[in-house]
Amino acid sequence: MASSGRRWLRAAAWATLVSAGTGVMLSVPPVSVFIFPVYPQVHVLHGWISLAAAVPFVVAVVGHGLPAWRTRGFGPATRSGLAVSVAFPLALASGVYHMQLPGTVPWVLVAHFASGLGALVAAYVHSARPSPRPVRRGPAPGAGG
Repeated sequence: MASSGRRWLRAAAWATLVSAGTGVMLSVPPVSVFIFPVYPQVHVLHGWISLAAAVPFVVAVVGHGLPAWRTRGFGPATRSGLAVSVAFPLALASGVYHMQLPGTVPWVLVAHFASGLGALVAAYVHSARPSPRPVRRGPAPGAGG
């Protein structure tokens, strides 16, 4: 994959994780107590980061996800990628829908929290991590040449 493609994937992964991470800051009691003085600002920041994350996310799904699904089939990476590509838009849609409502509707918040946490976990599982095995370079040991 080209380096620009890797940059888009890395940007999409970081944007998704930061978006979900700011959401966790808003909803997990020990952290939300510490950010209480700036809670409204973090809430607005969470919304804007989530909306901004949608652009690299869509580019990553179209540019990486669809071709990878066609070539590799329905393996573990495809399943976690599909989970991210379903959970993140659901979290985004439920958040935008909640902003349009005049009051707080519990089922919308539950859907937003569940899909946001699902996006966070699936993005972590799907993102590239270093392999525990070393990568060999050059000819195999004992091979002539």
